[in-house]
Amino acid sequence: MPRETAVSRIGQRDIAAFARGCAVLGCGGGGGVALAERMLRDAVARSGPVRLVDLDELPAAAFVMPCGMLGSPLVLEEQLPTGDEPFELVAAVQQAHGRPVDALMPFQLAGANGVFPLAWAASLGLPLVDADGTGRPMPIMATAMGLAGVSPTPACVVDGHGQRITIRARTRERLTTTAIATLAGVGGLAAFAFDLMEAATARRATIHGSVTRALAIGRAALSRRTAVETVLTGGRVLARGRVHQVERYRADRHRGGSVLIEGVGTAQPRWLRLEFQNEFLLAVDAGRVVATVPDTIAVLDSASGSPLLVDEMREGQVVIALAGAGPEIWQNPQSAAVAGPAAFGLDLPEGLATPRGVGR
Repeated sequence: MPRETAVSRIGQRDIAAFARGCAVLGCGGGGGVALAERMLRDAVARSGPVRLVDLDELPAAAFVMPCGMLGSPLVLEEQLPTGDEPFELVAAVQQAHGRPVDALMPFQLAGANGVFPLAWAASLGLPLVDADGTGRPMPIMATAMGLAGVSPTPACVVDGHGQRITIRARTRERLTTTAIATLAGVGGLAAFAFDLMEAATARRATIHGSVTRALAIGRAALSRRTAVETVLTGGRVLARGRVHQVERYRADRHRGGSVLIEGVGTAQPRWLRLEFQNEFLLAVDAGRVVATVPDTIAVLDSASGSPLLVDEMREGQVVIALAGAGPEIWQNPQSAAVAGPAAFGLDLPEGLATPRGVGR
Protein backbone atom coordinates (compact mmCIF):
# COMPACT_ATOMS: atom_id res chain seq x y z
CA MET A 1 0.00 0.00 0.00
CA PRO A 2 1.60 3.33 -1.05
CA ARG A 3 2.27 5.77 1.77
CA GLU A 4 0.55 9.14 1.46
CA THR A 5 2.61 12.28 1.83
CA ALA A 6 1.49 14.87 4.38
CA VAL A 7 1.07 17.36 1.52
CA SER A 8 -0.18 16.25 -1.89
CA ARG A 9 0.52 19.52 -3.70
CA ILE A 10 2.86 22.43 -3.07
CA GLY A 11 1.36 25.77 -4.03
CA GLN A 12 1.98 29.44 -3.40
CA ARG A 13 1.02 29.29 0.26
CA ASP A 14 3.67 26.62 0.92
CA ILE A 15 6.61 28.24 -0.85
CA ALA A 16 7.86 30.54 1.92
CA ALA A 17 7.85 27.67 4.43
CA PHE A 18 9.57 25.28 2.05
CA ALA A 19 12.31 27.80 1.21
CA ARG A 20 12.84 28.58 4.90
CA GLY A 21 13.07 24.89 5.72
CA CYS A 22 15.63 24.34 2.97
CA ALA A 23 17.63 27.24 4.36
CA VAL A 24 17.70 25.66 7.84
CA LEU A 25 18.78 22.32 6.36
CA GLY A 26 21.47 24.18 4.43
CA CYS A 27 23.36 24.49 7.75
CA GLY A 28 24.63 27.94 6.83
CA GLY A 29 25.57 26.84 3.30
CA GLY A 30 23.96 25.79 0.05
CA GLY A 31 23.54 29.38 -1.11
CA GLY A 32 20.82 31.85 -0.27
CA VAL A 33 17.30 30.74 -1.16
CA ALA A 34 15.86 34.13 -2.17
CA LEU A 35 16.51 33.80 -5.93
CA ALA A 36 15.34 30.20 -6.08
CA GLU A 37 12.23 31.12 -4.11
CA ARG A 38 11.38 33.89 -6.59
CA MET A 39 11.83 31.49 -9.50
CA LEU A 40 9.62 28.95 -7.73
CA ARG A 41 6.87 31.52 -7.20
CA ASP A 42 6.99 32.50 -10.87
CA ALA A 43 6.90 28.88 -12.01
CA VAL A 44 3.95 27.99 -9.78
CA ALA A 45 2.11 31.14 -10.88
CA ARG A 46 2.52 30.08 -14.53
CA SER A 47 1.98 26.34 -14.21
CA GLY A 48 0.12 25.72 -10.97
CA PRO A 49 0.97 23.72 -7.83
CA VAL A 50 3.48 20.87 -7.95
CA ARG A 51 2.29 17.36 -7.17
CA LEU A 52 4.34 15.84 -4.35
CA VAL A 53 4.52 12.05 -4.47
CA ASP A 54 5.85 9.31 -2.26
CA LEU A 55 8.10 6.88 -4.12
CA ASP A 56 5.62 4.08 -3.44
CA GLU A 57 3.02 6.01 -5.45
CA LEU A 58 5.11 5.81 -8.60
CA PRO A 59 5.24 2.74 -10.86
CA ALA A 60 8.35 0.67 -10.18
CA ALA A 61 9.78 1.52 -13.61
CA ALA A 62 9.17 5.29 -13.34
CA PHE A 63 12.40 7.16 -14.13
CA VAL A 64 13.49 9.55 -11.34
CA MET A 65 15.91 12.42 -11.99
CA PRO A 66 17.91 13.71 -8.99
CA CYS A 67 18.94 17.23 -9.93
CA GLY A 68 20.13 20.64 -8.79
CA MET A 69 22.58 23.41 -9.56
CA LEU A 70 26.30 22.76 -9.75
CA GLY A 71 28.70 25.59 -9.00
CA SER A 72 29.56 28.25 -6.46
CA PRO A 73 26.71 30.12 -4.72
CA LEU A 74 28.72 33.29 -5.32
CA VAL A 75 28.52 32.70 -9.09
CA LEU A 76 24.76 32.23 -8.77
CA GLU A 77 24.47 35.78 -7.42
CA GLU A 78 26.11 37.18 -10.56
CA GLN A 79 25.06 34.73 -13.28
CA LEU A 80 21.31 34.29 -13.06
CA PRO A 81 19.69 31.11 -14.42
CA THR A 82 17.96 31.63 -17.76
CA GLY A 83 14.86 29.56 -16.94
CA ASP A 84 15.61 27.12 -19.76
CA GLU A 85 17.71 24.84 -17.54
CA PRO A 86 14.97 22.30 -16.66
CA PHE A 87 13.91 21.85 -20.28
CA GLU A 88 17.49 21.45 -21.46
CA LEU A 89 18.24 19.05 -18.62
CA VAL A 90 15.36 16.62 -19.22
CA ALA A 91 16.13 16.69 -22.95
CA ALA A 92 19.78 15.87 -22.26
CA VAL A 93 18.81 13.06 -19.87
CA GLN A 94 16.37 11.56 -22.35
CA GLN A 95 19.04 11.60 -25.06
CA ALA A 96 21.68 10.06 -22.76
CA HIS A 97 19.46 7.41 -21.16
CA GLY A 98 17.04 6.77 -24.00
CA ARG A 99 13.93 7.31 -21.89
CA PRO A 100 11.84 10.23 -20.62
CA VAL A 101 11.92 11.58 -17.06
CA ASP A 102 8.84 10.77 -14.98
CA ALA A 103 9.63 12.63 -11.74
CA LEU A 104 12.20 15.00 -10.26
CA MET A 105 14.00 14.82 -6.93
CA PRO A 106 16.51 17.17 -5.25
CA PHE A 107 19.87 15.43 -5.16
CA GLN A 108 20.60 17.61 -2.12
CA LEU A 109 17.72 19.17 -0.22
CA ALA A 110 19.72 21.97 1.37
CA GLY A 111 19.71 25.68 0.67
CA ALA A 112 18.93 26.75 -2.89
CA ASN A 113 19.48 23.24 -4.21
CA GLY A 114 16.40 22.13 -2.36
CA VAL A 115 14.25 24.83 -3.98
CA PHE A 116 15.40 24.74 -7.62
CA PRO A 117 14.11 21.20 -8.36
CA LEU A 118 10.65 22.20 -7.12
CA ALA A 119 10.66 25.21 -9.46
CA TRP A 120 11.80 22.96 -12.31
CA ALA A 121 9.07 20.42 -11.56
CA ALA A 122 6.49 23.22 -11.77
CA SER A 123 7.86 24.44 -15.10
CA LEU A 124 7.95 20.91 -16.55
CA GLY A 125 4.58 19.82 -15.18
CA LEU A 126 6.21 16.81 -13.52
CA PRO A 127 5.80 15.54 -9.93
CA LEU A 128 8.43 15.99 -7.27
CA VAL A 129 9.43 12.98 -5.19
CA ASP A 130 9.26 13.40 -1.41
CA ALA A 131 12.87 12.34 -0.97
CA ASP A 132 16.43 13.49 -1.60
CA GLY A 133 19.97 12.16 -1.62
CA THR A 134 21.69 13.90 1.31
CA GLY A 135 19.36 15.61 3.81
CA ARG A 136 21.98 18.34 4.39
CA PRO A 137 25.03 19.69 2.52
CA MET A 138 27.55 16.99 1.72
CA PRO A 139 30.72 16.78 -0.37
CA ILE A 140 29.79 16.72 -4.05
CA MET A 141 28.65 13.26 -5.24
CA ALA A 142 28.33 11.95 -1.67
CA THR A 143 24.75 10.68 -1.77
CA ALA A 144 22.59 7.96 -0.31
CA MET A 145 22.29 6.68 -3.88
CA GLY A 146 26.05 6.25 -4.02
CA LEU A 147 26.04 4.26 -0.79
CA ALA A 148 23.35 2.02 -2.30
CA GLY A 149 25.46 1.34 -5.38
CA VAL A 150 23.50 3.40 -7.91
CA SER A 151 25.58 4.25 -10.97
CA PRO A 152 26.06 8.04 -11.08
CA THR A 153 26.41 8.19 -14.87
CA PRO A 154 25.51 9.02 -17.54
CA ALA A 155 25.31 12.42 -15.86
CA CYS A 156 24.14 15.55 -17.66
CA VAL A 157 25.26 19.17 -17.36
CA VAL A 158 23.45 22.04 -19.12
CA ASP A 159 23.97 25.78 -18.98
CA GLY A 160 20.55 27.09 -20.02
CA HIS A 161 21.94 28.44 -23.30
CA GLY A 162 21.55 25.24 -25.28
CA GLN A 163 24.87 23.68 -24.30
CA ARG A 164 24.47 20.07 -23.14
CA ILE A 165 27.28 17.90 -21.85
CA THR A 166 27.01 14.20 -21.01
CA ILE A 167 29.59 12.69 -18.66
CA ARG A 168 30.27 8.96 -18.63
CA ALA A 169 32.73 8.03 -15.91
CA ARG A 170 33.76 4.69 -14.46
CA THR A 171 33.87 5.88 -10.87
CA ARG A 172 32.09 8.46 -8.72
CA GLU A 173 35.43 10.09 -7.95
CA ARG A 174 36.18 10.49 -11.65
CA LEU A 175 32.73 11.97 -12.21
CA THR A 176 33.45 14.52 -9.48
CA THR A 177 36.67 15.74 -11.06
CA THR A 178 35.17 15.78 -14.56
CA ALA A 179 32.06 17.69 -13.45
CA ILE A 180 34.13 20.31 -11.67
CA ALA A 181 36.34 20.73 -14.74
CA THR A 182 33.26 20.98 -16.95
CA LEU A 183 32.00 23.96 -14.96
CA ALA A 184 34.81 26.11 -16.35
CA GLY A 185 33.43 25.61 -19.84
CA VAL A 186 29.90 26.70 -18.90
CA GLY A 187 30.70 29.80 -16.90
CA GLY A 188 30.94 28.28 -13.43
CA LEU A 189 27.24 27.46 -13.02
CA ALA A 190 25.08 24.73 -14.52
CA ALA A 191 22.08 22.51 -13.96
CA PHE A 192 23.13 18.98 -13.14
CA ALA A 193 21.52 15.54 -13.04
CA PHE A 194 23.19 12.32 -11.90
CA ASP A 195 22.37 9.12 -9.99
CA LEU A 196 19.33 8.60 -12.23
CA MET A 197 17.31 5.51 -11.34
CA GLU A 198 13.95 3.82 -11.45
CA ALA A 199 11.49 4.30 -8.60
CA ALA A 200 12.00 0.72 -7.45
CA THR A 201 15.66 1.50 -6.83
CA ALA A 202 14.94 4.92 -5.34
CA ARG A 203 12.73 3.32 -2.68
CA ARG A 204 15.79 1.70 -1.10
CA ALA A 205 18.44 4.23 -2.11
CA THR A 206 17.15 7.65 -1.02
CA ILE A 207 16.22 9.59 2.11
CA HIS A 208 12.43 9.50 2.32
CA GLY A 209 10.21 12.37 3.50
CA SER A 210 12.73 15.15 2.89
CA VAL A 211 10.32 17.62 1.32
CA THR A 212 7.65 17.30 4.02
CA ARG A 213 10.42 17.55 6.62
CA ALA A 214 11.61 20.84 5.10
CA LEU A 215 8.04 22.14 5.07
CA ALA A 216 7.56 21.32 8.75
CA ILE A 217 10.84 23.00 9.71
CA GLY A 218 10.04 26.06 7.62
CA ARG A 219 6.55 26.43 9.05
CA ALA A 220 7.96 26.35 12.56
CA ALA A 221 10.60 28.94 11.67
CA LEU A 222 8.01 31.26 10.14
CA SER A 223 5.31 30.90 12.77
CA ARG A 224 7.60 31.57 15.76
CA ARG A 225 4.96 29.75 17.84
CA THR A 226 6.70 26.41 17.39
CA ALA A 227 10.36 26.19 18.32
CA VAL A 228 12.39 25.01 15.33
CA GLU A 229 14.40 22.60 17.45
CA THR A 230 11.20 20.70 18.33
CA VAL A 231 10.71 19.67 14.69
CA LEU A 232 14.32 18.59 14.19
CA THR A 233 15.08 14.96 14.99
CA GLY A 234 16.89 15.09 18.32
CA GLY A 235 16.74 18.87 18.10
CA ARG A 236 18.23 21.07 20.80
CA VAL A 237 19.39 24.63 21.38
CA LEU A 238 23.15 24.83 21.58
CA ALA A 239 23.30 28.48 22.57
CA ARG A 240 21.36 31.71 22.70
CA GLY A 241 23.57 34.75 22.68
CA ARG A 242 25.67 37.25 20.83
CA VAL A 243 28.31 36.62 18.19
CA HIS A 244 31.53 37.64 19.90
CA GLN A 245 34.05 36.80 17.20
CA VAL A 246 34.17 35.65 13.58
CA GLU A 247 37.42 34.32 12.13
CA ARG A 248 37.96 33.29 8.53
CA TYR A 249 40.94 31.34 7.27
CA ARG A 250 42.25 29.07 4.57
CA ALA A 251 43.99 25.86 5.62
CA ASP A 252 45.32 23.40 3.06
CA ARG A 253 42.56 23.02 0.46
CA HIS A 254 39.80 24.10 2.85
CA ARG A 255 38.37 27.59 3.12
CA GLY A 256 36.58 28.09 6.39
CA GLY A 257 36.50 29.75 9.75
CA SER A 258 34.91 29.81 13.16
CA VAL A 259 32.23 31.70 15.04
CA LEU A 260 32.38 32.28 18.78
CA ILE A 261 29.01 32.84 20.47
CA GLU A 262 28.75 34.22 24.00
CA GLY A 263 25.77 32.63 25.71
CA VAL A 264 23.29 34.74 27.67
CA GLY A 265 20.98 33.91 30.52
CA THR A 266 23.49 31.75 32.42
CA ALA A 267 25.16 32.40 35.75
CA GLN A 268 28.62 31.60 34.39
CA PRO A 269 30.07 32.77 31.06
CA ARG A 270 29.36 30.19 28.37
CA TRP A 271 31.02 30.03 24.98
CA LEU A 272 30.02 28.03 21.92
CA ARG A 273 32.40 27.76 18.99
CA LEU A 274 31.12 26.78 15.56
CA GLU A 275 33.57 25.66 12.89
CA PHE A 276 32.56 26.05 9.25
CA GLN A 277 33.74 25.63 5.70
CA ASN A 278 30.98 26.21 3.16
CA GLU A 279 28.52 25.33 5.96
CA PHE A 280 28.58 24.71 9.72
CA LEU A 281 30.36 21.45 10.49
CA LEU A 282 31.18 21.34 14.17
CA ALA A 283 30.00 22.79 17.49
CA VAL A 284 32.22 22.83 20.58
CA ASP A 285 30.95 23.81 24.05
CA ALA A 286 33.56 24.15 26.83
CA GLY A 287 36.01 22.04 24.85
CA ARG A 288 33.46 19.28 24.23
CA VAL A 289 32.13 18.44 20.78
CA VAL A 290 28.33 18.71 21.02
CA ALA A 291 27.44 18.44 17.32
CA THR A 292 29.28 17.53 14.16
CA VAL A 293 28.52 16.75 10.54
CA PRO A 294 26.35 14.87 9.53
CA ASP A 295 24.24 16.59 12.21
CA THR A 296 22.08 19.52 11.15
CA ILE A 297 23.71 22.64 12.59
CA ALA A 298 22.00 25.99 11.99
CA VAL A 299 22.22 29.55 13.28
CA LEU A 300 19.07 31.69 13.29
CA ASP A 301 18.75 35.43 13.68
CA SER A 302 17.13 35.81 17.08
CA ALA A 303 14.76 38.61 16.03
CA SER A 304 13.55 37.32 12.66
CA GLY A 305 14.12 33.58 12.95
CA SER A 306 15.86 33.63 9.57
CA PRO A 307 18.69 31.11 9.06
CA LEU A 308 22.05 32.80 8.56
CA LEU A 309 24.64 31.79 5.98
CA VAL A 310 28.23 31.42 7.12
CA ASP A 311 29.09 34.41 4.92
CA GLU A 312 26.50 36.50 6.76
CA MET A 313 27.96 35.96 10.24
CA ARG A 314 29.05 39.23 11.86
CA GLU A 315 30.17 40.25 15.33
CA GLY A 316 27.37 41.62 17.48
CA GLN A 317 24.54 39.57 15.97
CA VAL A 318 22.08 38.09 18.47
CA VAL A 319 21.49 34.51 17.42
CA ILE A 320 20.19 31.07 18.33
CA ALA A 321 22.40 28.09 17.45
CA LEU A 322 20.52 24.82 16.92
CA ALA A 323 21.45 21.24 16.19
CA GLY A 324 19.59 18.08 15.28
CA ALA A 325 20.51 14.57 14.26
CA GLY A 326 21.32 14.10 10.60
CA PRO A 327 19.60 11.50 8.41
CA GLU A 328 20.01 7.94 9.64
CA ILE A 329 21.75 6.90 6.42
CA TRP A 330 24.85 8.84 7.50
CA GLN A 331 24.98 7.41 11.03
CA ASN A 332 27.12 4.35 10.37
CA PRO A 333 30.81 3.53 9.83
CA GLN A 334 30.34 2.87 6.10
CA SER A 335 29.10 6.38 5.43
CA ALA A 336 31.51 8.17 7.78
CA ALA A 337 34.30 8.03 5.20
CA VAL A 338 32.26 9.97 2.63
CA ALA A 339 30.07 12.17 4.84
CA GLY A 340 31.58 12.29 8.32
CA PRO A 341 34.02 14.82 9.80
CA ALA A 342 37.02 13.27 8.04
CA ALA A 343 35.43 13.91 4.64
CA PHE A 344 35.63 17.62 5.46
CA GLY A 345 39.19 17.46 6.75
CA LEU A 346 38.26 17.45 10.45
CA ASP A 347 40.44 15.16 12.56
CA LEU A 348 38.00 13.54 15.00
CA PRO A 349 39.20 9.94 15.09
CA GLU A 350 37.03 9.02 18.05
CA GLY A 351 34.30 11.59 17.55
CA LEU A 352 35.44 13.46 20.68
CA ALA A 353 38.80 15.03 19.97
CA THR A 354 38.92 18.75 19.33
CA PRO A 355 40.53 19.59 15.96
CA ARG A 356 43.25 22.18 15.57
CA GLY A 357 41.85 25.67 15.89
CA VAL A 358 38.78 24.70 17.91
CA GLY A 359 38.38 26.00 21.43
CA ARG A 360 41.58 28.01 21.32
